[in-house]
Amino acid sequence: MNLAGYLPLFIDLMLKSTVLLALALLAAYGWRRASAANRHMIWLAAFGALLVLPLVATFVMRGTERPMAGSPMLVLKVPAGPARVITSGPMPPVSGQALSPLAKRAAMSSWRDGLVFVWLAGMATLLGLRAAGAVRQHSLRRRCGLVRDARITEWFGQIISDHGIGRTVELRASDECRVAMTWGTLRPVVLLPASVLSWPQDRLALVLRHELAHVRRGDCLARFFSQVACAFYWPNPLVWLAARRARLAQEQACDDRVLASGVASEAYAMELVAAVRDLNGWRWFGGAVAMAEPSTLERRVLSIVGEGCDRRPLRGSMVAATSVCAVLALVGCSQATVRDESRPAKEVGKGAPVEIRSWFVELRDEEPGVKEAMSFLDDASRKGSDTATVAGILTEAQTAVVIKRFAGLNRANLLSTPSIRVRAGNPARIQVGQDFRYPTHWEKDPAGREWVASAFQTRNLGVEMEVTPRTNEDGSIDLDMNPRITGLEGFVEQEMRDVVPAADKVSDGEEKPEREWPKVKTPIFTTRAVQAAVARLAPGQTVVLRCGTQMETVRDTTTTIFGKVSKDELNWTHSSVLVFVSAKVVPAAGAAPAR
Repeated sequence: MNLAGYLPLFIDLMLKSTVLLALALLAAYGWRRASAANRHMIWLAAFGALLVLPLVATFVMRGTERPMAGSPMLVLKVPAGPARVITSGPMPPVSGQALSPLAKRAAMSSWRDGLVFVWLAGMATLLGLRAAGAVRQHSLRRRCGLVRDARITEWFGQIISDHGIGRTVELRASDECRVAMTWGTLRPVVLLPASVLSWPQDRLALVLRHELAHVRRGDCLARFFSQVACAFYWPNPLVWLAARRARLAQEQACDDRVLASGVASEAYAMELVAAVRDLNGWRWFGGAVAMAEPSTLERRVLSIVGEGCDRRPLRGSMVAATSVCAVLALVGCSQATVRDESRPAKEVGKGAPVEIRSWFVELRDEEPGVKEAMSFLDDASRKGSDTATVAGILTEAQTAVVIKRFAGLNRANLLSTPSIRVRAGNPARIQVGQDFRYPTHWEKDPAGREWVASAFQTRNLGVEMEVTPRTNEDGSIDLDMNPRITGLEGFVEQEMRDVVPAADKVSDGEEKPEREWPKVKTPIFTTRAVQAAVARLAPGQTVVLRCGTQMETVRDTTTTIFGKVSKDELNWTHSSVLVFVSAKVVPAAGAAPAR
């Protein structure tokens, strides 16, 4: 299973959920003087938006295969690995050096798969715990019995009528229960401790009013929404903070309903403290709404005994305002998306001809005008977005200006400007230079007097590049490139004993003396090469590659007007090579040119 493909969706959801929850926090802070029921509506709208967000994000990401003009775009970059620079030694075959895009992306996706797996595993674990809690609730409901005491059922029916609850609510009791709790949306259940038969009238009334307030408000469904959101966005710490704030506002809203019925605030606060004390470490089921929770006790008691608090129920204007704000926030988030440019777009037009042009420019870093000529990179797009191999992306106009600027430098060497046409999806090899043939093996001539070369090797001195273009649906082009420059550094003298067969080193069973071994000159080559893959190159754009640096000597000679040499010295300088590569689809004969 390719989990790495879900990484853009994961990052997209984490970023957008952070924005939505931050807006909810600001709204809750702005309406901190509002009643608990109205503040809870803010969090309920936020969780509703979070649950709809995956559908919106999936729809937007599938519907925006083409870049959207004028819309913000968050781009996820994955380094393609460091470029390789070969400074000496024999050059392997070009076909063996070119890494396929699939091999590169397979190496990249290991950590991506792991990250997505951790996210999905955490989500599955939390949802599994929630499902296990629902199973335990169902099992407990079957084990506990209905409350049939006339006094309790009479109070229960009266409070249901006061709250205006039209659904059937089951009232059950169990010795496995330490604190009153409620669960269920379609078939609500209020579960009380078995000691409810001995409770005084006042305590029974306030406990039933609190639990039935949860039923009237639909808090079990709201709690379910928050738990699912926490499971889906569990790596985001704001979602846990929002769930805690929502739980507190939910309980305070039910407390306000109890106090509105005329219950004394001091007596109700003492009842909550006693309920938390009776818990004694007992944990209720995750899907149930318990009357007393230790984590919210302090804030609830302060709110109950406080004076001047807004205890009004939920207002219709608040429902409308929060709903509109949630919709606007979703619409705003849908205008941004995360695109993973390390993954290729869907390839089309596999047989379409693509024209590839390249410029190989050698520069000496210390020469006057080089730094000014390199200033074009300040305006290049995608600057610094890839590894050090990719210097930037230029437009067609920028490329023309830069090449002209380099042509005006005295010490800038335009090595070659090859171009080639190849069908998309097929590899092409560009090679410009000359063959250098040199001996690698010597043998004695038939007369046994002189050494003659018996084997030769040929090296290409110049520039070469293997490139594979791929076209995408949106007209962009992916390039997999492997440019290299090979030069002759010089010759070194080497004793022939190191390059002749072992049989020629022996005469009459004894090794020949050293003076009989002449010296030969062996060529030394310098090869600079890199590998790079660039995705979504727009038609006309040019990618600039750094193809390595090397130290070289430059003779600095100064001659007087009389022809006398006044200065003649060798200086070391850095020499670097830039490779400009552009690609565009060539329209078929009779077809309209691409715009």
